[in-house]
Amino acid sequence: MGITNLLGLDVIGEDLTAMRQDMADDLRGIAYQAIKRTPPPPSHYMPVKLRRSIIERDGYRCRYCGMHGGEDHGPDGEPWHIDHIFPLALGGNTTARNLALSCAQCNLQKGDRLKWPTY
Repeated sequence: MGITNLLGLDVIGEDLTAMRQDMADDLRGIAYQAIKRTPPPPSHYMPVKLRRSIIERDGYRCRYCGMHGGEDHGPDGEPWHIDHIFPLALGGNTTARNLALSCAQCNLQKGDRLKWPTY
């Protein structure tokens, strides 16, 4: 029996080795999650007052095609869409300066692009 056994150092050595292995496994798991994880989808919540103010500011008219609609519905009979001019997917935010009133057809054609598509 050596002095290391009397002090219990080889037991500590085994424990440290096991702890190192556990920590390495944990770090591998964390790194995998960080690399493979996709960001959460952007929030599409918009306060009702902000939505109403955008509709009134733009005068019930689509900012892309210019068609006039009603208080709650666009020219195509669908509910108005509030478009993010600089899309949420590209880092845009939900502020009045970044929002535009849009009919459903125009908003769906624009999608998450910065510019209006030309065909």
